[in-house]
Amino acid sequence: MKKLLVLIGSICLAVMLVVSVMAGCAAPTPTPTPTPEKEKTLLIAGCGIGGAFYPYSTGLMTMINDFVPGYRAIAQVTGCSGENVRLIDSKKVDVAFIGGGTALQGFKAMGKFEKTHSLALLSRLAGSYGFWMTGDPNIKTLDDLKGKRIAIGDPGSGTAIRGFATLEAIGFTENDFNPIHLNEQAAADAIKDGTVDAWFCSASTTQASIVNLTTSKKTYFISQEKYIKAIADHYVETGDLAAPHVLPAGTYKGMDADYTTLITPQVICVHPDMDEELVYAITKALWEHMDLMHKIHAGCKEWKIEYNAEPMPIPMHPGAERYYKEVGTIQ
Repeated sequence: MKKLLVLIGSICLAVMLVVSVMAGCAAPTPTPTPTPEKEKTLLIAGCGIGGAFYPYSTGLMTMINDFVPGYRAIAQVTGCSGENVRLIDSKKVDVAFIGGGTALQGFKAMGKFEKTHSLALLSRLAGSYGFWMTGDPNIKTLDDLKGKRIAIGDPGSGTAIRGFATLEAIGFTENDFNPIHLNEQAAADAIKDGTVDAWFCSASTTQASIVNLTTSKKTYFISQEKYIKAIADHYVETGDLAAPHVLPAGTYKGMDADYTTLITPQVICVHPDMDEELVYAITKALWEHMDLMHKIHAGCKEWKIEYNAEPMPIPMHPGAERYYKEVGTIQ
């Protein structure tokens, strides 16, 4: 009996030693890897496909994703400037490209805007120009647009606001023409198809939809020279920013003579409440990697950081202002 107890004790001791060795040889419990902080989403408002603000917004999206850590930007198709003013004010988007005149109207509750909108400048860009086009050689001046079907931009867009204001300035009412709301690419296609008689577009001198139209169909640029002062004055009365400007012949195919038009600045806006460090980082990424924007759209080659030294009625966001002071653009 004593021998049996010794044997059992030996067996138990051996088992305990084996378990102890196995436990010592087991792989250590891995330390959990910290989960990186989730990226925050930023929405960038551009415009409809075919308009310059669409590739601008995708370019800025790429810059933020590459050079602003902790954020993931997404470019949004929108109804352009007028809608973008409202989207920034309501904080439904974070950054927006807006025609400068439309931004000012929204900021001051002028023109088509019935209330003030909260906006702050991130950057002032190059200007856009007003182009009136047709495929009909008999439409030579704005007077010839009476009774015509006119593609005039997305509802509420800066293009639509400016197009209606132009015709109001020369004495037209909405009963004098048939406005058709189309984005840039759809309007260009409508001119090609003959489903509209004319098209008004507020654009740069390298607008893809205009280039595509003028290189595929004989296009005529409708003269607005007779009324240019009246149009400019009416723009200013409604809170828009505009000045007469003459583009040289050949700016677009079919522009056979110098073209008198109006120029208005383009801007990037954010909400005044947006984080100062974030706005600083976006502004820095934009201007220090501008070569990437040049590859995305030729119109960006007209952007100059010096434009931000020119005063605007809309206040500069403190984050953007800090960057421009650092690089000496503003004092």
